[in-house]
Amino acid sequence: HREVFANHQKQLHLLQTELSSVKEHNRKAVRECSTYRQTIKKRTSAMEEAETLLDNNSREISQLQAELSRYRLQVSNRKTELDACKEKVELEEKSNQKLKEELMVCRKEHMSVLQMHSKYLKSLHVQLVAALAPPTSPAHKQ
Repeated sequence: HREVFANHQKQLHLLQTELSSVKEHNRKAVRECSTYRQTIKKRTSAMEEAETLLDNNSREISQLQAELSRYRLQVSNRKTELDACKEKVELEEKSNQKLKEELMVCRKEHMSVLQMHSKYLKSLHVQLVAALAPPTSPAHKQ
């Protein structure tokens, strides 16, 4: 019985040693799991922050795209207004050119009338001088 008991004691000691080793191994595994959990929590938190930033960026991009669309519409409207103004200026320039041409015709006609009036006034002057000159004067005979 002693041998059996001694064998049992040896086996018990071996099992206790193995149990101790397994317990230590489990403690290490638990510490590693805790470390992994903390790492996962940190990564999850970082990922949530990144998702929040991404959502904010997406919203900001949408706002900027809407603003860009408004600016493009404003530019388009300004371009339409500018084209209308250019057209108006072209019409005004054509109208001004016609008025200049009409003014030149009027000036020519005016100059012609002035020349006729000048000749007529010279003629009247000659007649007046002749009429006022004494009858024996050479101007009176003209």
